Amino acid sequence: MFRQIGVLISAAFLVASAAGCSAAGPVVKVSANNGAATDTYRFSPDDFTIPHGGSIQLFNVGDVEHNLTVDGQGIVIYTGVGQANQAEINLPPGTYTFQCTILEAGSTHGALGMKGRFTVTAKP
Repeated sequence: MFRQIGVLISAAFLVASAAGCSAAGPVVKVSANNGAATDTYRFSPDDFTIPHGGSIQLFNVGDVEHNLTVDGQGIVIYTGVGQANQAEINLPPGTYTFQCTILEAGSTHGALGMKGRFTVTAKP
């Protein structure tokens, strides 16, 4: 009897785990400022493809706050120094631009070159 209960619990755990894995889409990792003086206002990569339902994970490896704002879409990923955050991308297939909208010395980081674009494809 106890053996059957253990098997049922194990089976339920495997089903729940598999459901959780299949629900998550791929993650594209983007770094903000790789720490080099010439890359203070850069994303890497600054051009990528992501499937609908995938996530963008932003890592801030620099020494100032950054964000990744998808222009006109209401998606903003903020990261403090040494932090990482992510957002799921449920936009229709197409090409989108992004930038860092942090204001510093009268200019946004995007105006200083911290911008890029990505393409959303249909669900895999």
